[in-house]
Amino acid sequence: MQIEGGVGRQKIVTYMGAKSGIGNTSVALNTAVQLAKKNLRVIFIEFNERTPAANYWYELGYVEDGVDSAIRGLQENDFEKIEKAIIRTSELVKKESSLQKNYKRFPEKLDFMFFSNQYLTRRREEIYDLDLRLTKELCLYLLFQLDYNYVILDVPSDIESEATRNALLYSNKVFITATQDVSSIGHALYIQNELSKQGIYMPKKIYYIINRFEDAKLNLEEICDWIQTPNVLTVPCMNKEFINANCIGMPVVSYSKNQRLKNAFPEIEKSIL
Repeated sequence: MQIEGGVGRQKIVTYMGAKSGIGNTSVALNTAVQLAKKNLRVIFIEFNERTPAANYWYELGYVEDGVDSAIRGLQENDFEKIEKAIIRTSELVKKESSLQKNYKRFPEKLDFMFFSNQYLTRRREEIYDLDLRLTKELCLYLLFQLDYNYVILDVPSDIESEATRNALLYSNKVFITATQDVSSIGHALYIQNELSKQGIYMPKKIYYIINRFEDAKLNLEEICDWIQTPNVLTVPCMNKEFINANCIGMPVVSYSKNQRLKNAFPEIEKSIL
């Protein structure tokens, strides 16, 4: 199935941080916003099981239905559970909230999905029978039954996570977010090598994004040489812009007027289309 305008086709795109805390969720979310601005139907799914970020930034709250209930819907052939788990921007604009004006600046075709409150607040020792291998079936349902053009997955950097491993296997494109810190890039390569040993080999679909990139001794040419791929994109070091955007509940690509930052996400978008 061709997406609107005949550009590309329906795709699953995964973002994984080389380590936690390097801005992977920000990069993934703002890429989803950038794609949705092109009048494409996009759903952003955050697979953070403990400390999700995007729903907090945008006051989307802890939801009763989420990724976990959508997966249960697949298990039970109750597809209404998938519909209920989707947070739609078209509905957010009708919601009484301090961020209602912001919601009106979100692309109308951008939707979200997070884990439910029940799943997020479960005790660590509590057994929660959830087959995360069904995340692939969930993504395919979203693409081919609900007609999304892009499913953007934000997955944990833990390669032992079932959701992460599956997403890396079945995604059309994989982006590993790192920073210029040598340990971050080194860990990104370690992850890729470990995955290769386990039969998950992704050289043709993997891209690196160096977040918070700035002019430093470890420059882009040296990073590309180290990683041994030209598929390296950058997001400039604009911490203040991200902090301010998150503080007021607005994606940075919609908030910032900094041209360097605004140019970064269209470049990421080009590598996806």
